[in-house]
Amino acid sequence: MTSIISATHRPNSYTHRVASWLYRELQNEIPNLQFIDLQDLPHTFLFDDLYGKRSEAFGKMEKQLRNTGKFLFVVPEYNGSIPGVVKLLIDALPRDVFSGKKAAMAGVSSGKFGNLRGLEHLNGIFNYIQLHTLPFRAHLPRIETVISPEGEITDAAAEKELRILMERFAAF
Repeated sequence: MTSIISATHRPNSYTHRVASWLYRELQNEIPNLQFIDLQDLPHTFLFDDLYGKRSEAFGKMEKQLRNTGKFLFVVPEYNGSIPGVVKLLIDALPRDVFSGKKAAMAGVSSGKFGNLRGLEHLNGIFNYIQLHTLPFRAHLPRIETVISPEGEITDAAAEKELRILMERFAAF
């Protein structure tokens, strides 16, 4: 199983649009591709699903993640790093959900670096939990100028960056 993860719980986000675009582009090329949206985390996740406790709703997401061999995280920049919900998700799960598996990353930001710093932070976490990462990372700066409200990539450089990521991810 391969999972594309929209790594924010913010509604109507650019991250969701990019992750959805990647899903549409890859669904015919990668068998057993699934879309995991952190908006689907239970609203009580912070208190109900940590330290070994599991709600039914989070248990379903844990199963999806556990059955995944390759992850593609689309991660927005929040205050020069990653959304806290991504770190909380990782902290809530046993390490074996990720250990020994593979991940690729795409960074999304309104700034000019496409979440370069945040992906470095996340890569450090992935190294710690032994999640092997694809060295190439897509960076989408000034995201509001490269994707339409309908979820279509409108910038040739951004599309090229994503296509390189998809090609390398499929071969990883």
